Amino acid sequence: MATGRAKAGAGPVVWRGIHELTIVVTCLLILGCDVSSNTVQSGDSHAADVTGRAIAVRLGEQAKSLAARDPYRLKLDAQPAGLDFVRAKWSEPGLGTVEIQHDAVRLRLERALTLDATQDAASFGEEGITEVDVNMQLVDQDLIAHDDARLRYWALLQSLKNSGWRSTIERGMPRLSGKDRYAYAMNHSSSMGLDVDYTPTLAEWMRIESQTPWGFWRDGVYLEVSFMREHTLLDPTKPGAYVVTARVRTGREEARSLVEPGDRDRWQETLPGILAQLNQVREKKEQELSGREGTVLKNYQDPPLVN
Repeated sequence: MATGRAKAGAGPVVWRGIHELTIVVTCLLILGCDVSSNTVQSGDSHAADVTGRAIAVRLGEQAKSLAARDPYRLKLDAQPAGLDFVRAKWSEPGLGTVEIQHDAVRLRLERALTLDATQDAASFGEEGITEVDVNMQLVDQDLIAHDDARLRYWALLQSLKNSGWRSTIERGMPRLSGKDRYAYAMNHSSSMGLDVDYTPTLAEWMRIESQTPWGFWRDGVYLEVSFMREHTLLDPTKPGAYVVTARVRTGREEARSLVEPGDRDRWQETLPGILAQLNQVREKKEQELSGREGTVLKNYQDPPLVN
């Protein structure tokens, strides 16, 4: 069954970042997070008076208001179709700092390369910004050993977990955990995402496809973390290059990502049927699992989409 969900990291800003990665082989990784806000170190190259100052993006804020608060670094791109984008772009040696805010959530991301905040002004203007995508650079050098990348990435995921982000399982996918989930994703569908509690070996890490998501939920906010690996640098004994993306959505935007694009305006009407179908698909896949493919987490429940 097709839905309107976009694959992790597939937005226009991400693809521009990947294009730059292919050209300049920029290595982007995440160093880590503190307990309250998930932090990666960085600065801002545009002017000395804004060095180190974070751009705060509040989910629910009007895009025009956000752009007006920091016109030096933020650009408003109002599309005729009714989508408003607020964008920022940084380059070495000074990179950006972004803090995404929603109620008690404070997600601070440093060494940002790009920021893309989106508001559907035409259809859901009263909701303000409902999605934020940030691409990040996490080591100063252009290249990084694949095993170092693996360990740094897992440090980020553990920091998210320790700061209250709950790991999620893609709707419509079997409720598996740990190595069972890894094996299912590798053998069936990487779109189901991986488990924050399972640390792959280097050999397993190298098998993970670019844009494979790790999903999280906290206090009504959905977070998806993924990476893209430079495809010409895949020898595990030699350095590689990575782009890491964090995508944050409100519960309502996450819900709309499940319906067909043409049904966005009537998502509340169509969503119950979509969720019922996804539950049926999950149940069928779980019934098809052989004993070797893992134990179903029958107590797992999907987080709420709308608070």
